[in-house]
Amino acid sequence: MRCRAVLIEQYGAPEIQIEEGEFGPNLSTRLTTDQFLRVYEWTVAGEPLRFGIPSRTDGLVRMEIRDAGLSSAAGRSRTTGA
Repeated sequence: MRCRAVLIEQYGAPEIQIEEGEFGPNLSTRLTTDQFLRVYEWTVAGEPLRFGIPSRTDGLVRMEIRDAGLSSAAGRSRTTGA
């Protein structure tokens, strides 16, 4: 994951790192059954910065970056198809 490498270069090792499951065939199915999860979290300026591939009920594989410090208390999310 190039994005993860850039974040590590910028912010150092993530404080939270969850890597469950393996990449491969049927990844979208594993996302819907909580058999695959990638989440990395840093604290930047006192706010969480999260990057990963979250579990989804629709089976779409998406990388997501959430930076709560850039918007409202609810946070902002950006997703891209993987």
